[in-house]
Amino acid sequence: RHFIVEMQMHWTESFKSRVLFNASKAYVKQLKKSTDFKLLQPVYALSFVNETFNDSPDYYHHYKIVNLNDTEQQIKGLEFIFIELPKFRPQNRAERKLHELWLRFLTEIENTTEEIDPELFTDEDIEEAIKYAEVSAYSKAELDAYDDLIVGIVTVRSAISDYILKGKEEGIAEGRAEGIEEQNIKIACNLLKKGMSVYDIADTTGLTVAEIQSLK
Repeated sequence: RHFIVEMQMHWTESFKSRVLFNASKAYVKQLKKSTDFKLLQPVYALSFVNETFNDSPDYYHHYKIVNLNDTEQQIKGLEFIFIELPKFRPQNRAERKLHELWLRFLTEIENTTEEIDPELFTDEDIEEAIKYAEVSAYSKAELDAYDDLIVGIVTVRSAISDYILKGKEEGIAEGRAEGIEEQNIKIACNLLKKGMSVYDIADTTGLTVAEIQSLK
């Protein structure tokens, strides 16, 4: 599937036409990589508009190509979603909190951001978005290094699993716990030197963020 995400400050009729054009172009361009029409994948155009353009009280507008006499019948391939931001109002405390966190993500996270408020990591989706934003800012050389780092993390996790398994087989519970903690600290130090975030290191080694910060 292909997704096109656009953000528009002011609504114009030409913007609607541009969304249609870009989505159609994305659908047609697949022919260069496909030899059969049935292999073409659907395109979804998601547009955030910071202005109202519809009299409906709804902020979410989803368009499909449907049969007018039976809207359950659909020609799949193109779908369009427009969201009017001024109409969106969180309905409860949890929604308001999540709305605030997403707005903070959109306004605080940039390519040059080095320090991130831990509160933004309280939501799994926002944490994932932060990781994507971090990777998108990498150069090709950094991406290659990142891939090597991921391979290294998998290798380390496998080594830890093997170490635990070996310890269980030998029945050395206390020594295993001390050895694993010492090994995790060494791993954490190495990953810090490579520039990995404390949150990813915590996820990898099982150490707490506070413990890793102290090592840092």
